[in-house]
Amino acid sequence: MHDAYADNRQQLHDLRNSFTLPDEAIGMAMFLGGEFQGADLFDRHSTLQHFWSSLLDSYLIGFLNVQSEEAAEPSPDAIAKVLDEVTKAAWESFTPPGAGLEWRTETDAYSGSALVWNDESVIHMQVFPKSTEPAEPRGLRPRRR
Repeated sequence: MHDAYADNRQQLHDLRNSFTLPDEAIGMAMFLGGEFQGADLFDRHSTLQHFWSSLLDSYLIGFLNVQSEEAAEPSPDAIAKVLDEVTKAAWESFTPPGAGLEWRTETDAYSGSALVWNDESVIHMQVFPKSTEPAEPRGLRPRRR
């Protein structure tokens, strides 16, 4: 993975700079061509701010070899539908190394986990589609060199 970052440093830098962390944001959801790629939610803005660059890079590195002829926007309620499905699913708890309690869930379409502190505060929740590859939605195809 380090080689992927090093080989694409300038392209990744330019792409990263096209995103701005909104004031008071506590999470991000990433879509590629209208297709859900993942979401990360945090307990507060300062936590997201701390992880913003590395988290953004983790999504963007998968987008470097994809080009869009027609960028498709996600529907306004796209992330709400994902979160609704995941929050209604059964969650199972696990004791992680360190503090807190980890909760995990799986639906037909998504996998999710959450680190919860003191049974009341979600420190970090992440949700991903079950596909291991970034989706190639309509209007997107791999870039050929």
